[in-house]
Amino acid sequence: MAREISPAPMYTTSLILGLMFLCSKSPIEEPIITAIQLTIVAIMVAIVAIQFDCVNRYVIITVRMLVKSVHSAYMKNQRHQDCHHSPHSGFSPLPFDCLIPSAGLSRRMGSWKPLVEYRGRPLIMSAVEHALSACARVLVVTGHRGGELEQLLRQSYRGSERVHWVRNRYFERGMFSSIQAGVSQIHSNWFFVALGDMPEIPPDLYAYLAGHTTAAERGLYDIIRPVYQGRPAHPVLLRSTVAQSIQGLPADGTMQKVFEFHRQKTGRGVLEIETDKPGSLYDIDTNTDLTARDVPAVSDISEI
Repeated sequence: MAREISPAPMYTTSLILGLMFLCSKSPIEEPIITAIQLTIVAIMVAIVAIQFDCVNRYVIITVRMLVKSVHSAYMKNQRHQDCHHSPHSGFSPLPFDCLIPSAGLSRRMGSWKPLVEYRGRPLIMSAVEHALSACARVLVVTGHRGGELEQLLRQSYRGSERVHWVRNRYFERGMFSSIQAGVSQIHSNWFFVALGDMPEIPPDLYAYLAGHTTAAERGLYDIIRPVYQGRPAHPVLLRSTVAQSIQGLPADGTMQKVFEFHRQKTGRGVLEIETDKPGSLYDIDTNTDLTARDVPAVSDISEI
């Protein structure tokens, strides 16, 4: 009498292959996709269980593999999110926003700077990632080709509550108009202004400047600015009250005029802090700057 072959190995093998396909994919980023995947897996488990009169060792092994595979996918996703949004272990962001204007036409560059490749990724991403490594929230001001830049940010930081953007519809008036557009969205008591074409501002410089806020408040300062080898540098740290002074000037103003206007209006000035970080000056205006080994000349501060 011929021996009947149990279908268990066939169904179990099919389920295992399905699990391997579903759970070895790239990290799950969408909750809807997650729900669909787990539903498919549950259906597959049910199909296997129906084939038997009782739960046997094949189903038990399969369920164990399911739990292990789903857990592995979850942990992979967590590592991905931690790496993408919180680069340092034990990371605790400063309770400050960082405003990054990136709305200009890039006339001197000859090509659009935000998407110019720098160290293997778009230039703007380096500026955003460094700010995100230190600050609780980053606000990018878009303008020229704003839809493209916003799409890049949307894809890169999907699901993150720490990266936002605002469109400056009057970007042709200059960078200061972008700062004006951005300050209306600032939530923190102090906030940074960094530049989208400065990709080497180190995260620890943000923290270093933030450590002087208490002394600044006691010493009648609302603005903290790093100085590198005698030259004004970035990022600039401003108290939220400075936003009113920024909004009080015409769109063709500059941050230097803001400092003067704010001092005249409030009697509170600028606290300059020496730094040894060359990245606080390194900005990219031309293709030559992309390959320069030394720190290029800083942009004219009066333009900022």
